[in-house]
Formats: sequence, C-alpha cells, structure tokens
Amino acid sequence: MDIEKQEKQDEQEEQKRCVFCGEKILAIAKKCKHCGEILDVVLRAAFEADKNENSKVFINNNNPSSPPVIVKKDEADLAGCLVWIIGFVIFAAIFGKH
Repeated sequence: MDIEKQEKQDEQEEQKRCVFCGEKILAIAKKCKHCGEILDVVLRAAFEADKNENSKVFINNNNPSSPPVIVKKDEADLAGCLVWIIGFVIFAAIFGKH
C-alpha cells in the first residue's frame, strides 16, 4: 500500500499547472500540450524573434540561466559592417604602404 501511495505522490510531484491555461502538464514541459503556449524562456524568445524577422536571438551557452538577448537585425547588421570597415582600415594601414 505504501508503494502505491509513493508512486502517486511521485506522479503528482512531476506535474505542474500551465501558467496560461491552468491544465496539468509535466514539470519539465517546455510547451503546454493543451494550449500550445511555449513555457521555456529561451524557446519563447527564439520563437518571438523568428516571428519578427527584424530580430536575432543570442543565447549565452556558458550561462544557460542568463536570459537570451534579442537584438534588432539593423543593429546586428550595423555591428557587422563596423567590423568589416575596421578590418579594412587595418589591412590598408598594414599593406597599403610600400
């Protein structure tokens, strides 16, 4: 009898309620099977950025608990251009003199 109670208790501990619809789901669920909402912060940020093509999501793999950084595409493109310009100036300064 104690084994059955322990198994039921283990099953209940492994579940939680979805914060969006209130239905019971697995505690480790990243997406609710009832309402389809994404519960995982990183996945939600990636999904939102994917919907908005003007953004990119950067995830710190060294610290998974840190929140994802969402950067507008224009800002990321500007940073990339600056890197190329600085690289070109350095290249010209080194190899441009005879």
